[in-house]
Amino acid sequence: MSTYLPWTFLAVTLAAATGLIVVKRAEPSRPRPRDAHRPAAEPEPVQPAEPPFQEVHLDRIAVPSALPDYDFLFSASVWWRPAGTEGPVPHGNRSGIAAAHVIRRAREFTRNERPERHGSVQYILEEALGSHTLDETATLVVMATDVTLALVPEDRDRLRKLAGLRKEEDTWEQERQYERSRRKYLSDEVLQTPGSAAVWWLARHEEDIERAVSLLGPFAQLSAASNNTEIATLFRHLVQGPTTATDEPPPDIVTCVTALLELLDLATDPAEGESAERESFVLRLEGWLESVGRSEEAARLRAHFLPPDPEE
Repeated sequence: MSTYLPWTFLAVTLAAATGLIVVKRAEPSRPRPRDAHRPAAEPEPVQPAEPPFQEVHLDRIAVPSALPDYDFLFSASVWWRPAGTEGPVPHGNRSGIAAAHVIRRAREFTRNERPERHGSVQYILEEALGSHTLDETATLVVMATDVTLALVPEDRDRLRKLAGLRKEEDTWEQERQYERSRRKYLSDEVLQTPGSAAVWWLARHEEDIERAVSLLGPFAQLSAASNNTEIATLFRHLVQGPTTATDEPPPDIVTCVTALLELLDLATDPAEGESAERESFVLRLEGWLESVGRSEEAARLRAHFLPPDPEE
């Protein structure tokens, strides 16, 4: 009996130890506790909120244009806030700094623009001033909105009148150039010789050959007058032929001018009445005759071709 008990105790002890080992192996692995000496992660720093914008209003500030003495009237809402930096010396009027910055930018832009275009310049200027910029001290963020450009009403009226005068002057210069070109064409090409005048007239009246022949005398006179020469011998008999009591007198100034008007396609259509171009031509011819001392011929032209003066 005494021999059996020790072996029994030994067997029970071994079985308990084996069961404990199996239980330990079956348990899930547990996380190891954090090292107490390891430092915790630092929280991210909180960014400070940007200060709000403050507003100052500019009303009808004079800024230059491309024309002297014609200023734009500039208005805008100026918005500013601190840029987070400080200059060497703090300023007591930051609104004034922001306003001056916007005015300087506007002046640099408008000094190259014409005042009569203030409507379109306004939108371009608003686009330029609407972006955030640092002022000259680099301490303020500045922008501008609600930009308007206007003109003094008197300046606007003057510019409109000047524009009208420029247009009239351009039109008058074009008319003068047209008249010079027409005179050169007539003297250098059409009336260079009686033959060139006849050919020019026939090009416009191809079916009226007999009329062209009857106009050779007036063409010869006009050609000689335009070139300040004597009538060509070939055509002199058509102008100064032998005269008798029954012969008609040589063509006078009215006949010659009538032929010239037909040559220039300025003959009057009774159904249409006098044309402005025809009257202008006759007036210039009359003035030239007066200037060279041919007052009698000028009076005959006026009486025959021009309407009577209402005052007379």
